[in-house]
Amino acid sequence: MSNPQTFYTINNNGTIQDLSAIFQPISLGTPYTLSTGFRMSNGQDLNTIFAKYVSGNKATSTNYYVNGQDLNAIFAPYQKNNWIQTSAPASIWISISSSSDGVHLAAFPNNEFAYINISSDSATTWTQVTSLYGYAWIQAASSSDGTKLAACTYGSYIFTSTNSGTTWTQQTNSGIRYWKSIASSSDGTKLIACDSDILSPGHIYISNNSGFNWSQINTSSISNGLWYGVASTSTGQTMYAVTNQYLYVSIDYGSSWTLTNAPSNNYSQVVTSYNGDVIVLRSNYLVVSTNYGQSWTTLSNLGDLSWTSIGISNDGTTIAAGTFYGDIYISNNKGETWVKTISPSTNPVGGIACTGNNSIIYVGYTNNGFIYKYSP
Repeated sequence: MSNPQTFYTINNNGTIQDLSAIFQPISLGTPYTLSTGFRMSNGQDLNTIFAKYVSGNKATSTNYYVNGQDLNAIFAPYQKNNWIQTSAPASIWISISSSSDGVHLAAFPNNEFAYINISSDSATTWTQVTSLYGYAWIQAASSSDGTKLAACTYGSYIFTSTNSGTTWTQQTNSGIRYWKSIASSSDGTKLIACDSDILSPGHIYISNNSGFNWSQINTSSISNGLWYGVASTSTGQTMYAVTNQYLYVSIDYGSSWTLTNAPSNNYSQVVTSYNGDVIVLRSNYLVVSTNYGQSWTTLSNLGDLSWTSIGISNDGTTIAAGTFYGDIYISNNKGETWVKTISPSTNPVGGIACTGNNSIIYVGYTNNGFIYKYSP
């Protein structure tokens, strides 16, 4: 952490010091543990104000002023940036799949003139998959060990890999469709996907053999909306699917579906924890359930921020959400509270992958953007 001069001074027992002398020890330590010895008018040590700015939040108003200027303008240089740009090339990174430990990754561009990139060392290095070219990728899913991958395209087939993305098989049994979303059980054998376009509401499709065969589920009796997103629990027994109106659930491996009590909204994505206790829906707002869908909370406190993507850890504790303006919000308590991180880009957020239970997050940006790794 650098120690830039703030050019604001404070009288420290007769010694005039630049405020950087106070900020620096806190920015290097754990928030709330280092006392500065300086107290504000409310009796609190200055570290209670500094802490939230050096732990990765964007500086917002503190309502404490120096020379008429809010202290956030002074704190900004001391913010901790947890994002590291990886070596993956710039592209339209629409989806990222990750093994539970975050070691094996695959990044998918929504660009017919770009390649899938894979990594087997936690995004330290990337390799282009040059054997696949000319596809507009939409979404990908991974087994927990990162070996079995499934990816869908817009206007083509579903593709699968059994070696962490090194080679791929075009699954012609899936059919050429306008695929919207795909999800996988933790062992990679049970897959769910959905398709739709502006002329057709589409369908839900289920595979029980890692994508080799597919069964179309008749959903016309339960919905005439456009299917936009799917999610699966670890076993694949419980699955979720969203239309542009409602959330549906299956508890029999996708064979039958039931409308849930989630509030009606213009949904475009659903993610869930491995056991299905935490479910997050993306629409104009984020909607969260932490009790297997029994009740729901619309996160109106976060607001309508033009959300573009969400990701969730296996245990549901860590949730990450990105916006059209490049901002990334992270919750480490199942969506109860959120932190706005220092955004590494102003491009729209594309794919988000939250690793198992260690809070490592990978984010891909669109519009010639890069892939970044977040470490708390």
